[in-house]
Amino acid sequence: MFGIGILAGFTAALPLFAENPVGFTTEPASPVSVADRQTLSLIREASDAYDRLRDYEALFLKTEPEPEKEPETEQIFLKFEKPWKIFMSWKNTGKKGLQVVYERGRHDGKLAIHQPGLISALVPVLFLSQDSPWVRQGSASFDIEDAGIGSFIEGFAEDIRHGLSRQRCELRILEAGQDGVSVEAVFPDYGKDHTYAAHRIKAFFDARTHLPLKMELYGTDEVLIGSYAYQDLRIDVGSHNPSFLREINRALEKVYSSDAR
Repeated sequence: MFGIGILAGFTAALPLFAENPVGFTTEPASPVSVADRQTLSLIREASDAYDRLRDYEALFLKTEPEPEKEPETEQIFLKFEKPWKIFMSWKNTGKKGLQVVYERGRHDGKLAIHQPGLISALVPVLFLSQDSPWVRQGSASFDIEDAGIGSFIEGFAEDIRHGLSRQRCELRILEAGQDGVSVEAVFPDYGKDHTYAAHRIKAFFDARTHLPLKMELYGTDEVLIGSYAYQDLRIDVGSHNPSFLREINRALEKVYSSDAR
């Protein structure tokens, strides 16, 4: 969905925002609407909340429709640890049982994969490149570093920064309640400007955690590109909490827990 590290250089690239950990201020130098200010404030709060956490665990729901196929919602047990380590375990669809570990800067950038079956009895963990056809099966645009809440915050912030700097971004507050706030961002130049992840992005910011826990991305034809949600989010549960240890394959857990050399 979104790349990594794109908040770097916010202030250098755009005088609309003053220097701070998120890249936004509550009082931009240029006039903006109430919806603009509220959305920027939500992103700032989300980024601050994300900066404070050390790790999280959730059931990740991922729907990315494919042409001429019934859309399936993948249910994935997801664990993320800073600085950048992720474990994903598929609970349904044709990928059920698949488990993946990836840690930035380790194993030559390869994914450590466990797939139940005959091969796993002989080789319980395979290390595969991210551009492997087997890895990309059913996910042609797959990039492991697009996964996670932090990546969405950074990507959404960058799209808005880019759009507002060109006066080519429309922000709306769709709904606000005790549970949280839903916002919408429309980028008219999507398709012509490849900075943007989508033509229209809807995001729900949770009131308890201040994090974006639901996202929907649409193309110019209003066809759904992807829908993503985090359920049963648990923050700062530690590296080896019981639910994680029950989920992960033992051989893959050794890879996950190994120290960098």
